[in-house]
Amino acid sequence: MKNYIPALIALLASIVMSSANASIIVENGDAGETLTEAQIIIGGIDFITGNIDNDADLFRFYWSGGGFYADTTGSDFDTQLFLFDELGAGLLGNDDISTNNQDAYLEAGSLDAGLYFIGISGFDYDPCYTDPCGINQIFKDLPLDGLHSASLNSTTLASWNGLSVAATGSYTINFQQPIIDIPEPTTFAMMALGLAGLFFRKNGV
Repeated sequence: MKNYIPALIALLASIVMSSANASIIVENGDAGETLTEAQIIIGGIDFITGNIDNDADLFRFYWSGGGFYADTTGSDFDTQLFLFDELGAGLLGNDDISTNNQDAYLEAGSLDAGLYFIGISGFDYDPCYTDPCGINQIFKDLPLDGLHSASLNSTTLASWNGLSVAATGSYTINFQQPIIDIPEPTTFAMMALGLAGLFFRKNGV
């Protein structure tokens, strides 16, 4: 019996990689600012573009693991960026890249593979772990150029609060490495079985 496993693996890998071609995604309508209303990102994505209109935009994506970096260079207002895990717990938040740069950034040397949320808003429109917010912000404000982890008593994203009137304009979220869409396990298994069947039928194995 001939061994077609290497060829089969190579073909499956090429299919997965073809689904991960990097591109730009444009906000669909108005991405929500709550966990249940977040816009879901699929495919190979290098950039997200959209508009803020007195609110925040939240996107859910899959990260395949490793170093993570995103920023808002190219946006036309004073942006903030926030990263949450798949349950909505705060991980990282930032207002300004530096004292002379009002773009925002997020950076993690190693981010586990899994689902995450990334949120963007304007200056002082902040995520909170209660609704109404009160003083219960997930991330502290100062220093503005700090990369902040979640406050110790925060839980999951529940609301947003602050100077929403300042949060108006168009934005771009740039990813240093593309967000890659990984097929669900059942989809991948079905592809493997189908391709194996084609190999075996063609070669009479």
